[in-house]
Amino acid sequence: RWKVEGCSLLAKLGKYIKGLKKPEPYPIED
Repeated sequence: RWKVEGCSLLAKLGKYIKGLKKPEPYPIED
């Protein structure tokens, strides 16, 4: 289970980083 949660955290972190690079506000939470 912790591996799945870790992957989810990495995915959210990736979305957050991509959001910072985008000019428009990007929803971090799905």
